[in-house]
Amino acid sequence: MLTQQDIFSTANISAGVRLNHHSLYGNEVAPQIGFALRVDNATTIKASSGKGFQSPTIRELYLFPLLSGAGEMRITGGPAFLLQPYSVAYCPPLTEHDVINTGSDTLRYIWLVAKARQ
Repeated sequence: MLTQQDIFSTANISAGVRLNHHSLYGNEVAPQIGFALRVDNATTIKASSGKGFQSPTIRELYLFPLLSGAGEMRITGGPAFLLQPYSVAYCPPLTEHDVINTGSDTLRYIWLVAKARQ
């Protein structure tokens, strides 16, 4: 559903909401809002903001990031994990995390392909 309203003769505002339904991931509401200002006949300044929905990609579902090297990984809301040289730590998909390199080597992300359970 989208609505648009003129404000004065040179500006308008629009707002809307969309309900996305995915058979596996459920419902997701996606609101949006926009504003347009007509400066002259050839120029319009527009601004908008909104939220979107995208179902997880194959990479997000089946490729799991691992960290290799010396350092520390902090997952938001969780404990810190110390990484020793030649060790590997699992980093859950779609999590916010900070990684600090405390070693002299490069800290690397490694992608592991795994078969999904049915």
